[in-house]
Amino acid sequence: MLPSLLWWARCLGAPLLLLASSALAVYALTALGRLVAHLAHMRAATRDIPGPRVEHIVRLIRARRSPRLISDLFHDVAREFTTIFKFWTGPTLNVILLRADDIECVMTDKRVTRKSKAYDFLGSLMGEGLLHLSGEPWRRRRRIVEPCFRPEVLRGFPAVFHDRALVLVEHLRPAALSGEVVDVGPLLGQAVTDMVCHTVMAADVDTRAMEQEGLSRALGNGFAIILYRVFNPWFMSDSLFRLSAFYKYYKQYMNLFDDFTMRLLAAKRRERQRLPAHTLTDKPTLGVPRRRSAFLDVMLDTTEAAPLSDAELMDEAKTLITAATGGSTDAVGFVLLCIALRQDVQDRIVQELSDVFGEDVHRVATVDDLRHLDYLERVIKETLRMFPSIPQFGRSISQDMTLPSGYTVRTGRQLWSSP
Repeated sequence: MLPSLLWWARCLGAPLLLLASSALAVYALTALGRLVAHLAHMRAATRDIPGPRVEHIVRLIRARRSPRLISDLFHDVAREFTTIFKFWTGPTLNVILLRADDIECVMTDKRVTRKSKAYDFLGSLMGEGLLHLSGEPWRRRRRIVEPCFRPEVLRGFPAVFHDRALVLVEHLRPAALSGEVVDVGPLLGQAVTDMVCHTVMAADVDTRAMEQEGLSRALGNGFAIILYRVFNPWFMSDSLFRLSAFYKYYKQYMNLFDDFTMRLLAAKRRERQRLPAHTLTDKPTLGVPRRRSAFLDVMLDTTEAAPLSDAELMDEAKTLITAATGGSTDAVGFVLLCIALRQDVQDRIVQELSDVFGEDVHRVATVDDLRHLDYLERVIKETLRMFPSIPQFGRSISQDMTLPSGYTVRTGRQLWSSP
C-alpha cells in the first residue's frame, strides 16, 4: 500500500506544484495590476494638487523610524506649498489642508463625518470610543457621553486641580530656586494623570505605582508603534503586523492599559455598590452633602435608560484617559514654555493673580475667580492656537468636494486638516 501511495505522490507532485505556482502567480499579477490601476486613477484625480517631490519621498523613507524627522519634513513641505499638498502612505493617498477656510469647510460639513483610516490603528489601543467612531454610532455615543461635560460637573473639579498643582509646584521648587535645568515632562505627566484619574474616575490612584507598572511609558511606546505603522505601509496590514516583532510589544502595552482600566472600573463599581442609593446623585439633598461626580459617575447615571455595555464603557474610559492625559500634558507643557520665554508675560500674569487672590495664594480657585483671569486665559488660548493639543484631524471623503481655495478633492481620499 505504501509503495503505491509513494508512486502516486511522485507522479502527481510535480503537476500539482506547477498548478499551485501558476495559480499563485496569476493571483499576484492580478493584485498587482489592480494596485497599479488604483494608483494611476488616484494620481490622475489629484493631478492639480501639488506634492510630493522626489526629495520629499526620499526624506520620508529615511525618516520613517523617527517621529521628530517626520514632523520636520511635514513642516518643511507645509512651508513650501502653503495651501494644500498630497502624500502617499502605501496605496493610500492623503491630502493635507493648510488654509483656514478649507479646514472650516471640511470640519463644518455634516456630510463629512467618517474618520480617516489611520484612526483604525488608534482603536486597538484607545478603544472604540468617541475619538474612533464615525457616523451614526458616533452620534449615539455622543448623546450618552455629552452630559459628562455639563458645566455643573466641571465646577466640582477645581479643588482636584488645585491639590495636584500644589504637588507639582513643590516638585519644581528646588529646580526653580537653584536654577537647575529640569525636564518637566515626567512631572507634568504624573500630575496630569493624577488629575485625570480623579476627574474621570474619581478614584485615588498612586501614580508612582503606575510608573512602576510602566503605564505611561507603555502608552507612549504604543502610540510610537502606531505612528510607525502609518509610515511603513507593509505594516498597515494587520496580518503582516502580527508577524512582526513590534506586535509582541504592542500587545503587552494594550494588555497593561486594559488591566489598569478594568481595575479602575471594578473599583468604581464597588464604590457605587457601597454607597446608599440616595447619595448616587450630584443633586443637593436635605441632610446629605453634595457629592462630586466624576465623568464615569455621570456616564453610569446617564446610561440607565440606554446602558452602555461593559466593553463600550471601557472604550470610553480608555479614550477619556488617553486623550485627556496626552492632550493636557502637552498643553500645560507648551504654556509653561511660552511663559518662560517671555518675562513681560510672566510679570503680567503674576500681577493679575495678585489682583484676584491677594495674599491668600493657597486658597482654591473658584469658577468666579477664573472669570477674572482674563489675561491668563488669553495666554493659554494663544498658546493652544500655536501648539494645538490635537494638531491634525483626519476625514475620509465619501463624495467630491470643492474647497474655497478652488481645489477639488475626489471621493475616497483621506483628508487631513492641519490648523
